[in-house]
Amino acid sequence: MTTGLQVFDGSGRITWDTNSFTGRILGSVDAGPGAGSISHGGLVDGIPFAIPVMVLPDASHPLLQLGPFATAPNVSFSGTTMSFSRPGPVSWQPYPGCTIWYGVR
Repeated sequence: MTTGLQVFDGSGRITWDTNSFTGRILGSVDAGPGAGSISHGGLVDGIPFAIPVMVLPDASHPLLQLGPFATAPNVSFSGTTMSFSRPGPVSWQPYPGCTIWYGVR
């Protein structure tokens, strides 16, 4: 018998079920220009995922141009390792920050 929590709406339909891939955040990392990786033993406890959160400069910045450097990083997983890469900045364009939240479901 399965255990868990189910939430129903007024019509009796399931709106949330803890047995249907509820995710768990394991941590976060700041992704600068170039490539990087982190290791976390919990990445093998389920299906890993990454949520990049971009921090764009102030929209009034005169050099703000949403070009290739305002894109989210490429992320891949292998065992306990999450790897990420971003193109490097150029001198005329502000480089947006990015925090990658990662976890498993």
